[in-house]
Amino acid sequence: MVLEPGFMGSLNKTDGSISAKKVNTAIYTSWLTGSLIFRDAPFKNILLKLERRYNVAIENRNQELDRLTFNTHIDVNEESIEQALKLFRDIHPFDYEIIDRKIIIKP
Repeated sequence: MVLEPGFMGSLNKTDGSISAKKVNTAIYTSWLTGSLIFRDAPFKNILLKLERRYNVAIENRNQELDRLTFNTHIDVNEESIEQALKLFRDIHPFDYEIIDRKIIIKP
């Protein structure tokens, strides 16, 4: 399969089939410019990317947040982890605590 710009290929390991679908490539390449772009992203997945980009550990004790998805853009070169968390807190309020390099999101 030859992919055209703006498409993403996927391999189904079970049956070996390959499929292509049109995607917003900025979501997959934004890290190259120091940005994180999320579209209908589960909070759990967002936390994993924030951990990697900000070199922190995040423990989410707020189960309600795990049921939510978010759309946002974070410039990790310009915004601190606290500013990034504020984006999510503005949409769905929660408390958190930072101890050294660990962030605990409270229930």
